[in-house]
Amino acid sequence: MDYSIWQPEVLLSTASDDEFEMRLLDPGQNHIQQQQNIGLDEDWQNHSATHASAPSSYNSSDDTKFLEMMCSNDVFNPVQREDVLQDKIELKESISALESDGAVGLEFWRGLQHQQEQQEQQEQQQQRHAQDQSLFEQEQQQGSRAQPAAAQDHHESGDANVGIRLIQLLLACAEAVACRDVNQAATLLSQLQQMASPRGDSMQRVTSCFVEGLTARLAGLQSISLSGAAYKPAVAPPAARRSQIPEALRDEGFNLVYEFCPYFSFGHFAANAAILDAFEGESRVHIVDLGMSSALQWPALLQGLASRPGGPPESIRITGVSCDRSDKLFLAGEELSRLAESLELQFEFRAVTQAVESLQRGMLDVRDGEAMAINSAFQLHCVVKESRRSLKSVLQSIHELSPKILTLVEQDACHNGPFFLGRFIEALHYYSAIFDAVDAILPSDSEERLKIEQYHYAEEIKNIVACEGPDRVERHERADQWRRRMSRAGFQPKPLKFLGEVKTWLGMYYPSEGYTLVEEKGCIVLGWKGKPIVAASTWRC
Repeated sequence: MDYSIWQPEVLLSTASDDEFEMRLLDPGQNHIQQQQNIGLDEDWQNHSATHASAPSSYNSSDDTKFLEMMCSNDVFNPVQREDVLQDKIELKESISALESDGAVGLEFWRGLQHQQEQQEQQEQQQQRHAQDQSLFEQEQQQGSRAQPAAAQDHHESGDANVGIRLIQLLLACAEAVACRDVNQAATLLSQLQQMASPRGDSMQRVTSCFVEGLTARLAGLQSISLSGAAYKPAVAPPAARRSQIPEALRDEGFNLVYEFCPYFSFGHFAANAAILDAFEGESRVHIVDLGMSSALQWPALLQGLASRPGGPPESIRITGVSCDRSDKLFLAGEELSRLAESLELQFEFRAVTQAVESLQRGMLDVRDGEAMAINSAFQLHCVVKESRRSLKSVLQSIHELSPKILTLVEQDACHNGPFFLGRFIEALHYYSAIFDAVDAILPSDSEERLKIEQYHYAEEIKNIVACEGPDRVERHERADQWRRRMSRAGFQPKPLKFLGEVKTWLGMYYPSEGYTLVEEKGCIVLGWKGKPIVAASTWRC
């Protein structure tokens, strides 16, 4: 797929008004009320159900008014009131992010009005193709192997049209699912299943992943309908919430992403550069890795400390915190210990098999005189669940540790808004960029490419699209939202000094011209053709 089909002047429609209605992409047209709040997270189900009976009078500002009213009364105790006020702030942020995404989506879809012009251009191309094909046949008879340029243009145009059609069908299907129109959603899914393919072009591949997620979410709708249950959020049935990919294959997919795509390794490189800078001159250092599941990030840091001007630290400790796959955590510790021994470093590894949400000072064996770094690479978004208390508690615990530096790396995307359709639009744009990047580095028949897409990214997409409540853990948020969260928790941004190093590293190991690297409001953002993918930042107390 040519990623340029996401540009407004290219994204042209062949869909009818019945298949997709522009009002759902325009935040100014009360698209939220049209959904009757079906896509709201569970935190807002009771409140949104109040509005469901009269959607024509509902406006997104009602939620904030509702919270102000509740907080002004003696409904909540002080702790609950603080949580609700926090909900109010974050709802405003989510709505702002959704409106931004909606504006982008609306800009894309304003190309729909050029349908006739596109059709005329296509007819002209077909005429040119017929003329050039006749010429081509004549040249073949003369022994020529030349291929008409117009024939190639026609082929590329056809691919673009298929990609556009897939986007239209996906958004129309997401609209039907959001509105609980089971029959329409099933019809559109049937069309999508015929056009999508995990071995096709990049748009067909990413579509196949979203089709899986929509199918699982639709199954949840149908089970609710058959049970006659009262108002409930649309969630996937239990079988769909569990990954159908064996853990060993998921690990293989992650390792292949790490090898061929820069996103995880970029985050690790940026974090390591910041930690090395913070540890300059320190003799005793301690790194706490939140959600640690492998040793991939740390060999480079140990080598950097070993070759540090003035000699390595007298002692180095790494504490891995994770309740998932404790066996992997211990194996990672053994691997790092062997490497440290070969580098003649005084090294100690400690595994803390607890959830990141339960992080406490007593778990970490904090020692006087140690410089501490807290590392969170692609982990804290999993703590952003229905209740904001979990993340708030984690950030408070980190702040109380007074680390010299906190490194934060997260996907730079809005996949945690309160409304399903907004999340879907952003996720489709985001993962289309990722699949387009994979297409640029691996051929379509590559088994590594198939495993990257199906064993790793398909799982993320399915979680975002099909799941709600505690089952939805891929709650990626924009760098701006993380910046506000960190500031509210008492952290201050630490100036970045290593953008040049990251650019050199990216050009050396991932030389594709499509990757972009910019510094934006204290973050280093890695993107694909201008679309932000991952943001890295550093913080101090």
